[in-house]
Amino acid sequence: MKQSTIILLVIFSLLITLLTTYVEGQKHGRKLIRKTLTPYQLVTSFDHDIHASSNELGATLMITDFEQGGESGGPAECDGVYNSSDLFLVSLSTDWYNNGQSCYKGVRINYSGNNAIALGIDECGDGCPDGTVVASEPVWRALQIPESEWGEAEVTWSFVD
Repeated sequence: MKQSTIILLVIFSLLITLLTTYVEGQKHGRKLIRKTLTPYQLVTSFDHDIHASSNELGATLMITDFEQGGESGGPAECDGVYNSSDLFLVSLSTDWYNNGQSCYKGVRINYSGNNAIALGIDECGDGCPDGTVVASEPVWRALQIPESEWGEAEVTWSFVD
């Protein structure tokens, strides 16, 4: 192989590594945890300040499983595939899904001062009332909602800028 090709491959590999590495932690000296993630997992929970839209909306948060055979009922509207239940994902009610305008947007959810950021990948169509955000289990865990209260919770949310 030519030296320029090898250099290009090394640079490309470094870029991929940088894009898939995320440092999670809090301000004020809390320990940082480094972990390598897939591109979908780059959207994950945050306990520190983030740039969210100033237009927070109230919503009913519900829980689902985005995997094949899960409760979501079908593949995601945005890309037509099923997704891992380990990812921070949401589907939005038809009014907020807005004919796909919310596909792949970051969604910041707040519950009692705890925040999570998830990726909008689906519309929770039929039977899902307006004003609903349906999230995967990792989102519920990140929000620290007690498992005894899982099912429905009142939250605020906004798109991440």
